[in-house]
Amino acid sequence: MLGNRNKQPETLYTFVAPPENRVKFDSSEIDNQYNARIELLMKSDKTDAEKRKEKEKLQFNSMLDPRRPGVFQNSAKAAFKARKVATRLASLTGDAFLCHPYVLEWPDDKPMTWVYQIKADITLMHTDAIVNAANNTLLVGGGVDGAIHKAAGPQLLEECQAIRNTRYPQGLPTGEAVMTKGYNLHSKYVIHTAGPVWEDGKHGEPELLFNCYFNSLVLAKKNKLETIAFPEISTGSYGYPKEEARLVVVKAIKAFVEKFPGAIDDIYLVRFE
Repeated sequence: MLGNRNKQPETLYTFVAPPENRVKFDSSEIDNQYNARIELLMKSDKTDAEKRKEKEKLQFNSMLDPRRPGVFQNSAKAAFKARKVATRLASLTGDAFLCHPYVLEWPDDKPMTWVYQIKADITLMHTDAIVNAANNTLLVGGGVDGAIHKAAGPQLLEECQAIRNTRYPQGLPTGEAVMTKGYNLHSKYVIHTAGPVWEDGKHGEPELLFNCYFNSLVLAKKNKLETIAFPEISTGSYGYPKEEARLVVVKAIKAFVEKFPGAIDDIYLVRFE
C-alpha cells in the first residue's frame, strides 16, 4: 500500500493508506494525540494568530473526534460517516496523526471524499464500481481491460457490444465514459473509459486523461455510487508516463471534489499487483 502522509494534496480530500487493522482508542489516547499536536504547533514558526486559530480548532476537533464513545450524531447517515471516519483516524497513529491535515479540518470543512492509493488486483475490489481502461471499440483488449472482462464473464462483452451498436457506432470517444453491470465481479458496476495514447504530451493527452477520470466520477455521481476504484489509465501499453499521469489524476479528482463536494465517499487509485 502506498501513500506519503507528509505530502498531502490541499484541502477537501486527502491521500491515505487504508487501515489494515482497526485500532480501538480510549479517551486518554485521543487526548494524548491532540495534546502532542498542540505542543508541536506551539513550537512551530507560525504567527501567534495562526497558532491561536489552529489550537482552538484542535481543541474543538478533540471534543468531536468520532473515535470517542458516545459522540452525538444527529442522523443515521452522519453516524455512518462518523464510523468510517473513526476507522480512518484509527490508522493515523504517532507521526502519521501529527502530520495529518484531517485533524485540523473536522467538522466544518472536513474532507468528504477520501482518496486511497493501494496496490491490488482491481478485479477483486469490493467497491460500487471499478473503472475499466477500455479501448475505443469497447471490445475485449489486453491488460486491465482483458482482466476485467475475464473476471466479469461473457455477459459484460455482450452489454458492451450493445452499447457500441446503439450509442457509439464509431467507437467510444477518448475521454468519455459509459457504465455497465459488473456481472461476476465483486463490484456492482463497471465504468468504461478510453484513455489517450501517449505521443509527446502536446497532442491533448493531459486533457483527455483528465476527462477519463472526471467523466467517470461524474457518471458515478449521476448513479448515486459512493465508492469507485480506478486503474492507472493509459500508463501501460498506451505509454503515458506514470508520474505525468499522476499529476493529471490529482488535478481531475480535485476539480471533481471542489465541484461536487461529498458526492463520492471513497476513491481508490489501484496499482496492479
